[in-house]
Amino acid sequence: MDDKVEPKADGDVPWYEAEQERAITSWEVIVASMAAVPFLQAISTHLGNRLATAVDERTTKIVRRFLHRQVDEHGVRGSAPRSLSPSGPRQIHLQTEHGWTVAFHDDLPAVGLVQLFDLCKAAPPVPADDLTPGTRGAIYWHGNHWATTGLRGNGDPFVFAWDAEAKRWDPHLRLPAVSGDA
Repeated sequence: MDDKVEPKADGDVPWYEAEQERAITSWEVIVASMAAVPFLQAISTHLGNRLATAVDERTTKIVRRFLHRQVDEHGVRGSAPRSLSPSGPRQIHLQTEHGWTVAFHDDLPAVGLVQLFDLCKAAPPVPADDLTPGTRGAIYWHGNHWATTGLRGNGDPFVFAWDAEAKRWDPHLRLPAVSGDA
């Protein structure tokens, strides 16, 4: 059988026409896909943001419920509801496994609540042996991040801020050592 295709009267070869038609269809598909990509990306971004918001709200509720249960269990929180409390937000104190005290108000932002788990699990920025004798380490919410300040046993001050992304304590600023020579 001969695979040779003879040209038609107009000069076109039949396989060439089929190839041209397939190429045009391929380009139509490519152009349609390129037009649809931004639309599909916008939809997936919207759905992803809605999912993240829902997860964040649920996580916040769960953590708040857990903290209130812990506070009620240990008797730290008063029985008066906030609407009857003239002093505003109540102070909550938790203790980490390393003996440090975490202090915050019950109106702590969701960002701070989410960071509490990793914060309490992490090693303290200053070992208990290096603190001034008779003092405990204290961690507190400072505006938009967790922080701790104090004096080491040798009198040197320390300031640390919690790095939520790295899940560790970072020196917030370098303070000069306090010495009696000055």
